[in-house]
Amino acid sequence: MITIKFFKRVTEFRPVYDLENGYNNILQGLALFLGEEVSCFGYSRLIRLINALEEGDETSGNLMTVERRGNNLLLGDVYYNGPEDEQEYFIIPISELEKLMKKWEELMRKQPDEITLSMQDGRFDLVGENYFEKK
Repeated sequence: MITIKFFKRVTEFRPVYDLENGYNNILQGLALFLGEEVSCFGYSRLIRLINALEEGDETSGNLMTVERRGNNLLLGDVYYNGPEDEQEYFIIPISELEKLMKKWEELMRKQPDEITLSMQDGRFDLVGENYFEKK
């Protein structure tokens, strides 16, 4: 299982979720997409956009590009300046990304102290945890 964590940081305006230090792992692109794009644009708007993409279409948000290839999406870095054939993409089935975006929005309403994104055998999950839960 591969995991990456987000930790809540409370700002003057609202809580934000920062990725753990040294987060350079395979889930980095997906984590950035959830933390930046879904948090900014929301599930409903993004899923309408994704469903409107035709084969090979690409769009971008604040930090990430999204390209449709069949039933998959390729998530890439919008600021990548090298040759296109060297761009590293995170590939995820649309159905899995849709599930994660819904779960991300649920977690943003609950505002847990920590969120863990995990991947195992092509399946993804998000789990929120509070450090001081009332019992």
